[in-house]
Amino acid sequence: MRASEQGAPDPAILFKMIFGCGSFDDIFGELNFVGMFEINPETMTDEEIINSLEKKNKERKEKLVEALLKKITSWIEGTDKGFKSQMEDIFEKLESPGGPALLSSIGYVYIQEAKKNLSRYFGIQSWFAGLEEKGHELKQSFSLISSIVKLQVAHERLEQEGENQQLVNDIMSQGLSTIWKIGLLEIENTVRDVCQTILSIPDKIIKRKRAEALEELGKLYKSEARIARKRAGTPTTIFSAVDMESETKSPRK
Repeated sequence: MRASEQGAPDPAILFKMIFGCGSFDDIFGELNFVGMFEINPETMTDEEIINSLEKKNKERKEKLVEALLKKITSWIEGTDKGFKSQMEDIFEKLESPGGPALLSSIGYVYIQEAKKNLSRYFGIQSWFAGLEEKGHELKQSFSLISSIVKLQVAHERLEQEGENQQLVNDIMSQGLSTIWKIGLLEIENTVRDVCQTILSIPDKIIKRKRAEALEELGKLYKSEARIARKRAGTPTTIFSAVDMESETKSPRK
């Protein structure tokens, strides 16, 4: 029986609410750990579960690749209609939960993957972009580990000290932060994989056009996310606090 059928919030719905409420389905789709809640382990073998997840991932990637190609095509063609459609899409995403942070992180990945494939300045830019991306991934991983450790320490304190509202609040806040960081890691990996797929083509001319369009789209994402973040000002809720935390730690160009 699902949590929602027992009167408790459905975890899958809660996670979708944290990560854009479906507004980013065309960029990263359904996260793996959200899909896990839709699997019933009591009626499936481990092999069936793995096969089911792999099938979902394959189908998701195909849709995401198609969606990204459609977006950058409008950039390559340079039509006013295509640009207007892009801006409407961006504004919709910025209004969703976690929107500015998600858009900024996605924009960062777009820019880095584009730079790695443009080979400017005798390939030096490509090398530095790859190096920076590795550093970014390492930083994200350390941040997640740190968050998990803090959450564990808070749980241990609660067990030792008994009921304490401040500790309960800390656990809830740290738990949300941990969920966010886990999701963000998966999102960036998914977006990176999609970018690499559309740029892994033998035609150098088309490849360069795609990379240039991807870089411009990434810059636009980061720029609009930065404007939205400044407009929002000081966060007043736990969700916006996590949003702002991610934004301040996100590398900027």
